[in-house]
Amino acid sequence: MNLAPIVLFVYNRPEHTRRTLQSLRRNALARHSRLFVFADGPKNEADAVRVGQVRAQFKDFSGFADVRMTFRNENRGLARSVIAGVSEVVAEHGRVIVMEDDLVSGHYFLTFMNQVLDRYADRPDIFSASGYVYPYTPRPDYPHDVLLLSRSSTWGWGTWRDRWEQADWKMTGARQRLNDPAYREALRVGGNDVPAMLEQWLDGRIDSWGLPWFCTHVAHQAGALFPVRNQIINIGLDGSGVHCSAGCRGNGGLCAQARFDMPATLLPDADMTRRVLSFFD
Repeated sequence: MNLAPIVLFVYNRPEHTRRTLQSLRRNALARHSRLFVFADGPKNEADAVRVGQVRAQFKDFSGFADVRMTFRNENRGLARSVIAGVSEVVAEHGRVIVMEDDLVSGHYFLTFMNQVLDRYADRPDIFSASGYVYPYTPRPDYPHDVLLLSRSSTWGWGTWRDRWEQADWKMTGARQRLNDPAYREALRVGGNDVPAMLEQWLDGRIDSWGLPWFCTHVAHQAGALFPVRNQIINIGLDGSGVHCSAGCRGNGGLCAQARFDMPATLLPDADMTRRVLSFFD
């Protein structure tokens, strides 16, 4: 298996970063994987202390096949950092697994993600995959370990170069398309909250790279892959993050299985889709 490189974005949360690194380094495929770390610069002098504490954790850092670090002097913000960092690595390696500094991963997270990226590389109707699934109750007789949904996720996710390069980060014509009922309905297929979020993005009230990325899925009528059981827990929902507040909701424990049923001909399951996306109603 050609293992995808891991791209990790860190900033100013030393304890969250420590736990993220600890779990990632314990992954079954960690020592065979390349890790690219992008550290954003401080916003001010007070911020610089915490930024320095995060960066200190990478001194003599090991546990992976190769570790490359990029420490920014300026503060780019998460959206610019992610777009630039992912673009750089995926352009060279063709596929990528992306992590942020508040995600604890299960022991077989990298196993799951690499299997998904291998199995569905030739499915042009699939644009991304995630190790996180939204809170829901699985149907007991669902036979597979992966879901194909109409919504993407930015928590422990991966993609391929040819899909990533199709993203329109400026969302050209999005405001006009929002006036089209058919387009608004296409957005709602990924969750009833999406049209309102897009309006906020267009008004400059939220700074998110994840929304244009999801809209890229919509534009190409593409889906995203999710695990039936979580490979990721977000530990940043304590108000310390840039985008998530303590009011955000997380989901259960981590899946410990090492083998996954991933049919090449996977299609969306209407009942499982309803179960997952009802979280956004």
